[in-house]
Amino acid sequence: MAGKEYKIIFEFLSLKVLLEGISENQKRVIRRKSNSFCIQNNEIYFKSFDKKSNEVMKRLVIHEDKLERVMYLCRIESGGHLGINKTVAKVASKYYFPAINDEVKSFISKCGECQKQNKTKTLVQELQPVPCGNRDLIGQDLFCMPKLKSQFLL
Repeated sequence: MAGKEYKIIFEFLSLKVLLEGISENQKRVIRRKSNSFCIQNNEIYFKSFDKKSNEVMKRLVIHEDKLERVMYLCRIESGGHLGINKTVAKVASKYYFPAINDEVKSFISKCGECQKQNKTKTLVQELQPVPCGNRDLIGQDLFCMPKLKSQFLL
């Protein structure tokens, strides 16, 4: 979370006071946003409801200065270079940061080892026969094939 936003929400949750010089619309937005957060041990936690366990989950809100370090530690804890989806799941299970998917993608795109290990493999489907019905003559347009087209033009 950005430094200014983190500070404003922290002060509102701890002191129940909003900074001076903020418009009424901004105050309303901060009050609404702060319903999703709480303070424990002098840290901000994001509250979300887990439908599977039917309980409120609390995830530590990460300040943008610490985000890269947290992603690095989560990746090492999970066993290394597992790709974007597994890294996002690992980080999001314990921590909260807006647009965490984009941040993890950016982090992994900078990692040389991840780029080597997680190459996308193109799967080519096997050709399937196509029923042609009751036809006596079957033809094929040879000019659609790039290699053959150049041979006929010469």
